[in-house]
Amino acid sequence: MIGARKLPGVECAQVEYRKVVDYLLATAHPDGASKARFFLARGARSEAWEVFAKTLVEHARLNSVASVRDDPAGRARLFQVDCHVRMPDDSTPCIRTVWELRAGAACPRLVTAYPAA
Repeated sequence: MIGARKLPGVECAQVEYRKVVDYLLATAHPDGASKARFFLARGARSEAWEVFAKTLVEHARLNSVASVRDDPAGRARLFQVDCHVRMPDDSTPCIRTVWELRAGAACPRLVTAYPAA
């Protein structure tokens, strides 16, 4: 754990439409289906993807960075953020988000999100 370190650039963190709709909330996606079932059961909806995107940014804003590592290609740093967030259905599960901050960029981009075990 890195103390109370926050995600760099969290104020401009980016969550892309395709990441949410085509991956995190896509029950037919081979890698995203279990994530989709988890998030859909907690009120996330494709038609209101912006609400869920804001939830993921809020997760990064409220919780500390749990770990940092370089991506395998060395083009970015990956920041893992863990713990609770209020979901659209008002539940507060512990989730993990991973954010990518590319060299020279000011704003991190969401890589993935899933339930923390």
